[in-house]
Amino acid sequence: MGFIRNLKLKRLVEALKNQDPGTREKAAKTLGEIKAKEALEPLINILKDPNSEVRKCASSALGTIADKKAVEPLIEALKDSEADVRENAAFALGIIEDKKAVEPLIEALKDSEADVRENAASSLGWIKDPKAVEPLIGILTDENKYVRERAVEALEEIKDIKAVQPLIAILDDEEIRLRHKAGDVLIIIGDPIGVEAVEKKRNLGHEPWNYHPGCPFWREYKCYHDPKHSVWCSLQTKMPFETCALL
Repeated sequence: MGFIRNLKLKRLVEALKNQDPGTREKAAKTLGEIKAKEALEPLINILKDPNSEVRKCASSALGTIADKKAVEPLIEALKDSEADVRENAAFALGIIEDKKAVEPLIEALKDSEADVRENAASSLGWIKDPKAVEPLIGILTDENKYVRERAVEALEEIKDIKAVQPLIAILDDEEIRLRHKAGDVLIIIGDPIGVEAVEKKRNLGHEPWNYHPGCPFWREYKCYHDPKHSVWCSLQTKMPFETCALL
């Protein structure tokens, strides 16, 4: 079995040098899928490939392999001329979770492409470095709702009390999904001011759902209750009303 794997790896690595970009792209993708650490250096080398699709697959593969030797090359890939490459590089750095990537990812929060900013925010959440809190707070007002959503999720991962007031402001965001996420995070952080703000929204009836802090099921099922007293999880699966232990 080892012989067959080594033979396959050798052929895939050789394919990274093929003149056909499609062949190089497919080889990079496959090496990532099988998490071939043996191909780390060849994959790093093709981050400079003239074809952007090849570079994109290489950055994705390096994230899947998740070896810290790829951190510096992936940081460099955050400056790639193609947004798809920068997007994949940002995501890969989050998977590897090396703190050396924090400052470059913070810089990537300013990228002109929303998808890059999204992945940079997610990755900063996974790395959980407190230095990212202020920059993440800064993009809570991003023009793109998905970037704002990733920022809220990242702040959930870091759980820093400095995020409480900015998250309270998000409870008035135009996007209902984002308001829900901000409420979730405020409950998770557990600061009394944040919890009180969520409860105030519930008591004033500003939303068609209620939070029930303290319910052991609230995080799993979101514990949102509609006016007909039905409980719905995030997948819109109807749950028994008794799911909430506080009712």
